[in-house]
Order: sequence, then C-alpha cells, then structure tokens
Amino acid sequence: QPFETSCGCIAGLTGPACDMFALPMDIALVIDPLVPGKRVVKPAKSAAGRRASLSRGGHGTHIASSTVGRAFEMGGASAAPPAGVYDGIASGSQLAFFDMGESSSVYLTPPESLYADLLARVYDKAGARVLLNPWTCEDTMWWQKQDRAFDAGAAVAKDRKMNIDPSICNRYTTSSWEVDDFVAQHQDMLVVFPAGDNGDGFTTVSAPGTCKNCITVGTTQGWPDDLAAATKHLRRQCLPADCPVYVDKTDTCAAVNFTSPHALPACCAEKYSWDGQYYAPDTLHATSARGYGVSSQAPSDDRGRSAYPQSPALAFQRFKPEVVAPGVNVVAGRSDGDTSINSHGTRGCRCCTEAGGALDHSCLAALSGSSVASAKVAALAAVVRQYFEGGFYPAGVSEFSPIHAPSAALVKAVLIASGDPMASISLVGGGGLDISSLTTPNRFVGFGQVHILNILKVKRAPGFGEIEIAPAKTDCSCTGNNTFLVNSPARRARFGEHFGTSCKPWMAGTNASTFPAQKCDRMFAATPRARPAPAGSFFVRDFDATCCQSFCLVDASCPSAQKWAEFPDLHYSFDICQDDRKTLETCEWRDLKQTRDIRTVAFDHIITDYGNTTDENTGEILPDGAPTAFENSVDAKKLSIAPGESFSYLLRIERATLVQPLVVTLVYTDPAGAPGASEVLVNDLDLSVQLTELEASPGGNTTIASLQPKDNTSLLVWGNGVQGGDRYNNAERVIVTDAKASIISVSVIARKVVVGMAGSPCQTFALVISGALDLQVFGVNPPVLTVS
Repeated sequence: QPFETSCGCIAGLTGPACDMFALPMDIALVIDPLVPGKRVVKPAKSAAGRRASLSRGGHGTHIASSTVGRAFEMGGASAAPPAGVYDGIASGSQLAFFDMGESSSVYLTPPESLYADLLARVYDKAGARVLLNPWTCEDTMWWQKQDRAFDAGAAVAKDRKMNIDPSICNRYTTSSWEVDDFVAQHQDMLVVFPAGDNGDGFTTVSAPGTCKNCITVGTTQGWPDDLAAATKHLRRQCLPADCPVYVDKTDTCAAVNFTSPHALPACCAEKYSWDGQYYAPDTLHATSARGYGVSSQAPSDDRGRSAYPQSPALAFQRFKPEVVAPGVNVVAGRSDGDTSINSHGTRGCRCCTEAGGALDHSCLAALSGSSVASAKVAALAAVVRQYFEGGFYPAGVSEFSPIHAPSAALVKAVLIASGDPMASISLVGGGGLDISSLTTPNRFVGFGQVHILNILKVKRAPGFGEIEIAPAKTDCSCTGNNTFLVNSPARRARFGEHFGTSCKPWMAGTNASTFPAQKCDRMFAATPRARPAPAGSFFVRDFDATCCQSFCLVDASCPSAQKWAEFPDLHYSFDICQDDRKTLETCEWRDLKQTRDIRTVAFDHIITDYGNTTDENTGEILPDGAPTAFENSVDAKKLSIAPGESFSYLLRIERATLVQPLVVTLVYTDPAGAPGASEVLVNDLDLSVQLTELEASPGGNTTIASLQPKDNTSLLVWGNGVQGGDRYNNAERVIVTDAKASIISVSVIARKVVVGMAGSPCQTFALVISGALDLQVFGVNPPVLTVS
C-alpha cells in the first residue's frame, strides 16, 4: 500500500522512522529508549582505529532495510517500486528491533545477560523466530584501542580482564553458551551471527558466533561491475588502503565528504576490475573470519576466566562459519543520520526532495562486512520459515501441505544443504588463494554460499526452463554497417569481419571460420556486463544463455534499438532477429541448474512424546524409543530419536550429477553443556548414506520402481567426510555428484545422547534430502523409515 500521512508507528517512534517500510509491516520496539526519541546518537569525534565504523552511522538502517525493506523510486514513497533491485530479501516480513546502545554512550552495549535481556525479550514480546545479531565480540575489543578509557558498564563479559585478553573473541564464551542454552529450550528460534571481519588468519570467528546452535555467516564478494557500480552509494569516500596494491594510488582518497552526491576517487571503483580475478562472486572476501571454532577448552569457573589461556585442552575442530553470503558493497537503505525526531529526514537529505536537493543516490548506502552478509542469511531464514508455515513444502505451491512451524534446526539444515562451493579467497595483501579443490565443509567457507533455490522447489510458470523462440519483430532492419568495429585493428581482431551485420548468434562462437575465437567469454572478458543483451535481462552470471541469442546492429531510430554500453554510438536489436533453437539448446553458458526439477524431502524430528500412547502397566505417556508403527510419508513432522537408536530412511534416486547432486543434511539442536564445561558438544548424532546401484532384471521392466539392487555396488559415505562419524559438529552433510539409479539408505545414528530435549530422554533433529529423487517418493512410494 502507498504510504499514508500517519504510518501508525508505535508510541515513541516518530518522524523519519515511519517512512522506512511499506504497510502492512509492523515496527515493534521490545525495549524503551533510555532517552525518548534518542534511538540514534551522533558519532563522537573520530580517532585513530575503528571508532568511525562502530558509530551509529546508518548500520542499523542498512541492516534492517537489507533484510525486510522495500525500495521506492526517487521522488516520493507513493511512486511505484522498482523491480525489486534494492528490496530486502524478506521484504514482506515483520520487523522487531532491539536497541543495544545507550544514548549516553558511543559504544555498543550488549546486555549483561543475552538469555534474559535479549533472547527472551525478542522471543516472548515480539514473537520473533529469527534473530539477527549484526555484532560480534571483536567490536568490543576495538573499544580498548580508542582514546577513551574503557567503560566497565559497557562490558560484554563479567570480568574486565576478559575484554582485554585478545583471545576472548575466538573462544566459546559465556555469551555463546547463553545462546545455545536458549535455543535448546526454544527450539523454533534461529539465531544468526556474523563471523566477524578479522579474517586473513585461522580460528578468527568471533563470539557469540562460536555458538553451536546458531548459524554463523562469513563474507563473499560479488560481480566486479556490480561492486564498482555500488561505490557511488558509499556513505563516505574510500581510503588509500581500500585500493589493492595493483591500483595506482595517486588519486587522493582520504578526504571525507558526507554530502550527497559526492565525488569518488577513481581507484574506489577501478579496483574491482583490475584483472577480473581479484573480485568474483565465488570468492571469500579477505576480511571474512574463518574457522575452525572451539570444540574444547580448559574448564572455567563461574566467571569464565580460565577458559581463555592456551592449554592442552584447547582445540578447534568445529566448522565455523557454517555458511557464507555476499557482503561487499551491498546496497540498501541509508539513514539520514539526524537524531532530531522532528526533522522528517530533511536535514540528512533523505531523498533530498524536501531538502531541495537533486534526485540522487542519497536514499541508498553501500556497506560491507559480515554483518551485512548475515543480514542476507537471516532474511533467507525468514523465507524458509514461510515456505513451511505457508504449506509450500514440498511442491512449491502455497497451502499444498499442512502448515508446519519449522524448528530452527530444520531452517538451518535447509540453509546448509543449499550451500554452493567457493573457488577462491582474496588476500589482504593482494592476489588470491585457489580453494576450488577443497570439499565442503571446510574451514574457510563452511558448507558454502547459501542458495536456497538449490533445495526448495518454487512453482514456476508453465514451460519454465524450456527453450521458447519468440517471433521476430519487423519494425526495422539490420543496417549491415559495422565500420566502427572493423576500422580499428584491435576491434577487428576482437570481433571479426562481419560482427553484427546480420541476424546471427554472434557471441556464441559461430562466426565465420576465419574468426573462430569470437566467443562471448573471450570478446567480453574485461567487460562482461557491457556486452549486447536483450532488453530487461537480469544477469545472475557474467555469461549466460543470452550469449547465444541472435541480434544485429540497427539505427538509433529503430523502436527496439538498444545502446551498446561499451560503444555508445552503436545500437543493436535482439527483437528483430529470430533465434536458432539448436544454438540455444547447446549453449555452453546455459545454466542447467535453473532448469532442473527440485525434489526435496525434509523431516523435522521434534515430537518428544506419543501423546495418546501410554504404557500398559503404568499408564504413563511413552517417550520416544518405545515400539510403535511409523507412518511412511513426506510429512515434515516426525518423532525424535532415543539413545542408542538408529533411524534409516530408504528411498530411490534416478541419478546424481554435478548439476543435480544428491545432498543429505543433518542438523540437531544440542543441549547446552554444564556451565564452564570443557567440551562444547554434548550429544552426538551421526549421518551416513549408503548407495546401492540398481539394474533391470533380464527382460524386465526398466522403470526405476522395477529395478533391483546390483551386487557389489554399495557405497557408504559419512557426514562431513569423517569416516565413522563426526564427533565435533552438530551439522553434517553428504554430497554425491556421480551415481546411477540407486537405492539409498540415509541413517541417523544416536551415538551419544546423555541429555534429552524438552524433558524427554530423546534428541530432536532435522534431516533434508534433495536430488533427483524418484518422483514416487512424493506419492505411492514414500521414504520408508525403520528404527533399530
């Protein structure tokens, strides 16, 4: 709905805060500001170090709008929104936020008890089930290095000495323990933390993100031209240190200018495309903290002090961060920075229209860091929750199945299952490190970059993924004139003799035999997004199926003419050309993942009693583990596992390939250990997948349901690649990329369950299985569950 004069803001929140989100979103405060109206304080005078980035310089506004915001065209909130370019991922969600800053302090001041004063309040008062915490322990460490003495009242830990010890941030702290304890007792609450920005080393993930029942997020980059384009939205000019060593630093980058718009030194944008390798979407950013996380440490007293020194008990064997997401130059809403409740945004030039300014970029800001990356994952977690609560599971259509409120473990399992591998890591000193040969999970990126469309099926329009050939328009003709391209030896060598003169797929490598090198990824290696592309194309990858579509050069007067970004004097049209079906079907840049049929089953083993099932002798309700008949179905809600049990699901797959691998993911919410305990993990569930190849009987039916197991073809794969079971992680995944039609047995083994959940002796868990599953899994042959 368009914004109205009164947004209906909650009492105590007025003025510019009202025009942040479109109805029907709710903004709910879960604590009152210490000083009415003073929800944001002006930054203190900058000092050496990192204080400027710790100030309230729009970080909260950016995070909130990146998660749930809706962007509107410049010129007024009632204008039609753009095509979602700057919308938050969960742009229809409700938002509750918790003010962790004292108005009298420039520092972030997390509450003394995260359990009582943060987690419980957002859970009970706001009804939140996804909690994003875009802060880490490492921020508090920087406070020590400023020119102001440390304020004990702002401490995260109880002991001031712990805040001085630089090793506190990568330990399993009391804050980490509180998060785990809360989630164990509120198993539908997913807590998200950034990994931190103290990367370029190992075991640098910061508490409280070292918790085991949360999900911790590292930072990846993006497409170089997108990163460069976002520089115009930077809230302040970049510094010389922001430019890689390969870029000429003669430009002056140091002058800070908060006006908008403002000029940027060339290096701020040019650094993203110096050779096309330093920055890429499958690259972990240099600053992203990485693993491993603490698996054991010295036992501590009630104040946690003895846990931090180096000791033989200290070990790092847990995968942290679990996932990564884009977090460099992410564009979202910009705060006006004005704390006056009566300014209505004009002094800070929000959109500049009321302030008399030009329609520039002042409503947007580009920020970077793991907190920005974690905001994306938190928003995706909200989408995953809606998928189950809205009955989208498993068909991708709303109200297809009964409503199911998923556990945090199930949401986390979907996010982890969706992870794509990464190719490289950028280094602080320049250059990069190739990690493409590493399996996941690994200490750099955990289970990979979140991509939920790998796992969750969404109903597409009829024929989605099929090649459709649109009829060519006849409103103009090809000019046949490419003189500008061929009159330069360099351009002639690059494009060939006849490029663009007639309707052909010129970028698909089908040029004349005298010019065999004219291919999309060669001609436009330096400027992939500047290549000719059909109007309205949305680039998910630099090179895609649009490289194989037919086009030609036309006059600027042609109704369907598009200006060539690299050569503005030239125009082209795709609309007047008929595509070649064979070229499109065999296009080497076609993304086959987007055409596959997503088939996923998800099981939330959260029931800890049988309800009406009672003991025949005592009349008491039986706990999990008592003999019972299990219903075989794809329904999400299942029973939890008892000590010593093994749950096995039996189902069939058509194949496993690189495009559509078999992915099996186990996540369980582990009980919090005794305060001060040495070992982080309490219970131990293990995941294994056994595949047995299928074959047809001589003269028999070849449908997958009729195939029989083939002798001596079994393969056993353990979660996280750890033979015999992973003893340190409560998230495990198996990926198989090369298998024929097979019957698979997915087993969850209760190796050790010493503390039960929800008052029972049993352990809850979530299991997600995705791949080319036999379609009958969703019908007459559902997965068969056996308990032993």
